[in-house]
Amino acid sequence: MDWKKIDAAVAEKDLLSHPFYQAWSAGELTAEDLKFYAKQYYHLERNFPRLLSRVHSNCELPETRLALLENLIDEE
Repeated sequence: MDWKKIDAAVAEKDLLSHPFYQAWSAGELTAEDLKFYAKQYYHLERNFPRLLSRVHSNCELPETRLALLENLIDEE
């Protein structure tokens, strides 16, 4: 596995570099912007543990399954 390529791909998608988060950090978002974000983020937070559970249950690599399980426990 080429970890340098994986790290580079992740770095390209750095959440805090997104224009929305840049505007948030700069205090440029309106209350409506934040309200919309909160409504959308709620769906992710509500469903993420079940998604993670599905990934865990279908993972065939014991070491990875353990890491996913630890993450799942933190989510619940």
